[in-house]
Amino acid sequence: MNDASAYGVTVQQPTLPAGTLYWQAVRIHHLLPTENGSNHHIDIDLLDGRATG
Repeated sequence: MNDASAYGVTVQQPTLPAGTLYWQAVRIHHLLPTENGSNHHIDIDLLDGRATG
């Protein structure tokens, strides 16, 4: 999910050697003024490649 694309936010696949650990954005959400009290916030969900279970 990326509802911030109107602001130029993009998600790209990395070009890395096999076995390289990296973080992965799974959701990018631009908070609405009613959600962030008219402040600037970013809400990102990330996956850690080292996590188990």
